[in-house]
Amino acid sequence: MKGQIGLETIFAVAAMIILFIFSFILYANRNSDVSFVNTFLEAERICRTTENTINQVASDGHGTSAQINIPSKLEGEDYNITIDSYNRRIFVKSGKNLFSCPIIIQNVTNSTHRLFDVKKGLNLISNSDEIVIIQKI
Repeated sequence: MKGQIGLETIFAVAAMIILFIFSFILYANRNSDVSFVNTFLEAERICRTTENTINQVASDGHGTSAQINIPSKLEGEDYNITIDSYNRRIFVKSGKNLFSCPIIIQNVTNSTHRLFDVKKGLNLISNSDEIVIIQKI
């Protein structure tokens, strides 16, 4: 009789451990999903803000300028923001994640290249003779 009670206790403890492990796996997956969504939303915000500023400066014509602050981290992680004016796209890349958005003008440069990484921090976006130039301040 004592052996049977001990065996039932072992099964009960094993079932609780399995339930705990299953719960932990579900929690870890959901936490990972939330982190991915937060990173995606922040990347989208950075991309759209940059896109809107470039498009506004391009639309307003020669002599227009605006400042934009590019955050140093994306959800605590390093990232790159690349402008590819040949294909009229902005890319925000963090780890394996990539988000992109369009720009309306093909003449976007950092004064030397049309495919370039935007520097983190405060940048000046200006329109000079229908060429949009992005430079770190």
